[in-house]
Amino acid sequence: MIKKLIELAQLVNGNAAGDEKLEITGVADLESAGAGDITFLTNARQTAALTATKASAAVVPLAVQDAPLAIIRVQDPYLAIAQIHNFFVYQPFSATGVHPT
Repeated sequence: MIKKLIELAQLVNGNAAGDEKLEITGVADLESAGAGDITFLTNARQTAALTATKASAAVVPLAVQDAPLAIIRVQDPYLAIAQIHNFFVYQPFSATGVHPT
């Protein structure tokens, strides 16, 4: 599934900064994120960690003003990344029927 950064920002009631049309394909932590992934930062004092990540975007606290990648500013980064993660992994239930035995 692919979503644009602005769509994810709307999902979590956040403010997107940077390339709003950036396509996001998954969620990963700072260290293992790659192109197309969104990651998160919970402490505004640790924004230097964003320079080392290979993620395309990050969810950050409202206090973060500048970042070396596209960001979504939110009140609660933990909640926002959980909502985004749930969005990417959600699989609708599909009843396959009754087993013949």
